Amino acid sequence: MILYILKSATCLALLLAFYHLVLEREKMHNFNRFYLLGSVLFSFLAPLYIIYIDVAPLILKARPTTSFSYPTEIAPEIIIEKSIDYTLIFIGMYSLISSILFIRFGKNLFHIIQKIRKNKQVKYQKAVLVLVDDTILPHTFWNYIFINKNDYENQKIEQELFTHELTHVTQKHTLDVLFLEFLQAIFWINPFFILLKKAVQLNHEFLADETVINQHKNTIQYQHLLVNKAAWKNDYYLASNLNYSLTKKRLKMMTTQSSQTKIWLKKLAVIPLLAGFIFLFAERVEAQEVIEVKEYIDTPINDLQIEDLDPEDIRVKLKDINSLQITYLDKDTIIEKSIASEKQMNEYKLLLNEGKKHNIYKLKNINKMQTIYSLMSKKQKNSVQNISEIIPPPPPPKKNTSKIKETKKIEGIDELFKLSKIKKDSLYKYKKINSYYEAIRNKKPHYVDSDEERKEILEGIFSDLGSRYFNLSKEDKKKAKRPVLPHDPYVRLRKNNKVFYKLRKNFTEEDKLLIPPPPPVPNATKEEIEKAKNAYEAWKKRTGNDFAPPPPPKKKQEANKNIKVEKNSIADFNIEFEKSDNLIKMKCLKGCNWKTLNFTMNENTNQVINRIGMNESEKSEFIFFIQNKNNKIQLKSMKGTAWETLEFTLNNKAKVNQFGVTAY
Repeated sequence: MILYILKSATCLALLLAFYHLVLEREKMHNFNRFYLLGSVLFSFLAPLYIIYIDVAPLILKARPTTSFSYPTEIAPEIIIEKSIDYTLIFIGMYSLISSILFIRFGKNLFHIIQKIRKNKQVKYQKAVLVLVDDTILPHTFWNYIFINKNDYENQKIEQELFTHELTHVTQKHTLDVLFLEFLQAIFWINPFFILLKKAVQLNHEFLADETVINQHKNTIQYQHLLVNKAAWKNDYYLASNLNYSLTKKRLKMMTTQSSQTKIWLKKLAVIPLLAGFIFLFAERVEAQEVIEVKEYIDTPINDLQIEDLDPEDIRVKLKDINSLQITYLDKDTIIEKSIASEKQMNEYKLLLNEGKKHNIYKLKNINKMQTIYSLMSKKQKNSVQNISEIIPPPPPPKKNTSKIKETKKIEGIDELFKLSKIKKDSLYKYKKINSYYEAIRNKKPHYVDSDEERKEILEGIFSDLGSRYFNLSKEDKKKAKRPVLPHDPYVRLRKNNKVFYKLRKNFTEEDKLLIPPPPPVPNATKEEIEKAKNAYEAWKKRTGNDFAPPPPPKKKQEANKNIKVEKNSIADFNIEFEKSDNLIKMKCLKGCNWKTLNFTMNENTNQVINRIGMNESEKSEFIFFIQNKNNKIQLKSMKGTAWETLEFTLNNKAKVNQFGVTAY
């Protein structure tokens, strides 16, 4: 709040300085009137404008935590002494002064209204003359002109003075004064409101003087008249009076000759001034996104049956919510503890008995029971069994397999995380991500000379970009650039199952034979597919390349027991499959670096799938091949699953994880 007041005051001061130095000297009083009043509003609004600055998102990586609750000890009561709240004191003092100013404002209004009621009124053109007994010069409030009764009856008031005061009435100058008085009572702490009010009232006199001179065409006589009346003092605080600030400025302004070109240039200069002040006083906000990368311990739990209804229920993931949040109140206040209601207690007992009866505990029920248990009093907890004591103990922590490790991070990867969250159309997002991908890819060292971690990240981003490009419409594809391979301009070659990279200009005749033949085009005929298959088999034989043999068969486990495997030999993933004509759509629900993959699937054509995407990286925790054979989907595992092969008909959707097909 204090910063806002300082910015607003500084903005108003600079606008007033520009007015006095540039605008006030020219005869453009109507423009100046609205400039001064607009300066008040502009000084209030400019500091409220927000300029967002894009910065790299902050990635917070949480340590692996288990999902089981343990009892929490209640800390002893801590007494916190109350400190003096200086903010409340400041607000109180500020409000008191504003109240005094409002009282003064109301008193002045009441004084003028009483004068109007008690004295005789005479209709005069668009105004009302109020005849008072006080020895005064004519002055104006709203559409009332106060004049001396004796001078009016004896016709001692010059016509120029009537014209002057009528200008105040017709141009509603009283509105400006009341508006500034009201704001000054609220923002009295801003000293520039005093200077602003003086500038506005002086400009009113410029306007009235200009009208008199234009109508009566006698500047010198009017100047002498003003000088002769200058000794009178106005006791009406809110009124516009004849001799307000009768200085050299008013007298000089009457004879000033202004160039229209100069006036227009000064008016146009206001536009860049306001634009600059918006940029200068606007609030700058760093649009930083905090991304928290959490890892959960997801390994099989022995001797606990989990209902196979949802992929999330395949593995139990529990958060420790059995903690007590303590709020410190006054020093004489006892710490307040939550107590579970009777309805919550009955629900807890019902879920507990249901789980014991079937030996099945759903994840949502466990979370609900832990929440209720944390609300119970000590007496209530003694009357029931703690759900955390029934479920098995947590398994040992799993090694960190996150793509972005704590020890090392690729420069520019933060921007990609942020771009994946923006809510824009797919073409805009694709172009942004592709531009950042190019910036990261072109940084040294090149992909070919990079370590395995950087290669894996670049491959994952490239795979995601390929999926995004595939999903673009035909019109958008014409506007977008295809993603470049991470190893470009090098060519990826493989001989005897060993991968190496080489520039095309350095190719030998032997290297050219290592380039694999192209796959068949979409909607190819059987002859074209067979030709492509034969060419691929010839390439494998010529180059000595072949995929590694599948792992040996695993022993079958008993029906109602979890599959026991060596630690870290089974990955944790969940993928949803959907088929549309020859198009296979995959959506990763868990355990992948990619979100969606789409590709055409011809008969008897293999496609490799892993955690990174559609490549053959051996660093992935799981690898399997997918094949469309006889209108059935066949999966052949190479690594990281409890199954060797899966076969199912994909009529609608299916979900596959490390243990098999979980849902159709």
